[in-house]
Amino acid sequence: MATTKQEQFINDLVQFYRNRGFSTAHPSKFIARLNGKNVDLSELYARVLELGGSYKVNQFNLWDDIYFKLFQTNFIGANFAVALRQIYNRYLLQYEKSCNGNFSNDQWNEDDDDDK
Repeated sequence: MATTKQEQFINDLVQFYRNRGFSTAHPSKFIARLNGKNVDLSELYARVLELGGSYKVNQFNLWDDIYFKLFQTNFIGANFAVALRQIYNRYLLQYEKSCNGNFSNDQWNEDDDDDK
């Protein structure tokens, strides 16, 4: 059976976290919801990278833009932008740091480091 892009991405995330000692990492733990909608983590990751990575998205406060691209709606409030950033930090930030070493360590804010 063929896997979708999203399924392959989640499998990659699971392997990434298992390789770093999170033996309980499982695809079922990589399900995120925001405002009653599933968040496609592979698309979220791609959108953040399109804008230069999480450092730049945070620096220029672009979480509203990413929310719009993910859900095709203009309805957003500060809480949704914060929640989207938290989802990214929880599931994807460490992966970005490891896979996209285009930022120096001093560019990461200490509040970005939500442990998995």
